Amino acid sequence: MKDGEKPPTADSYAMLVKHLKKYKIGFAEDADNKTVFIYMTGGKGHGRHLKARISPNDNVLQVLGELPVKVPVKRRAAMMEAVTRATYDMCIGGFDMDVRDGEVRFRAVTLLPDGGPTDAMITECINCTVAMLDRYSETFYRVIYRGVSPEKAVLGAEDHGMLGALRRSPELFPEDGEDQELNEFLRHLKGEGDAANASEDMEENEPDDN
Repeated sequence: MKDGEKPPTADSYAMLVKHLKKYKIGFAEDADNKTVFIYMTGGKGHGRHLKARISPNDNVLQVLGELPVKVPVKRRAAMMEAVTRATYDMCIGGFDMDVRDGEVRFRAVTLLPDGGPTDAMITECINCTVAMLDRYSETFYRVIYRGVSPEKAVLGAEDHGMLGALRRSPELFPEDGEDQELNEFLRHLKGEGDAANASEDMEENEPDDN
C-alpha cells in the first residue's frame, strides 16, 4: 500500500445483510443499490416499513422508517410544522417530509469505520428508527386525520402522553373546540387525572396502622 493511500474498506453492505440473517430479521434486497427493505409487524403505526442502505463509498449507514400513509395536500403545511417540532433536539436522526408527495419518514444515520458496521451500530439505528415511529406515528395521525394542531399533538407524544400534556399545558386544550369527539376525549382525560390525583391524596393521608 502506497503512502497516503487508505486501507480498503470492508464490504459494509455484506455485513449489514449478515447481521439481518444472524438475528433472523426478514428482508428483501436491492443489492445493486446496497439497500434492504424490512417490514416489522406491531407497533402503534400498525407495522413499520424500514429501509436500510449503505452509501456508495461504504462509509455511511442510513435506516429509514416510513409512515405507511401519505399526507394529503391540505394537511402538509401542518405536518411540516409537526415534523419540525418532533425533530428538534434529536441526536441520532430526525423526521422529514417530501412536500411533493407527502411521504413522512424517520432517518437514523451513523458514520462507519473502515472495518464496516458492527452489530451494535446496526441494532442502534434500527431500534432508534422503530422507537421513533412507535412514539410519533399516532401524533402524526392526529395531525393528518383529526386536525389536531401540531403543537398539541407533538406535546402529547413528548410529555408522557396526552394526559401529561394536558396537565402541563391545559390552556392548549380547551373543551369548547369544534371537534366534539376530541372535546369528549379531553373531558375523559381530565376526569382520569382528577381521579388519579384524588387516589394519590387518599394514599398519602391514609392512617398508618403501625
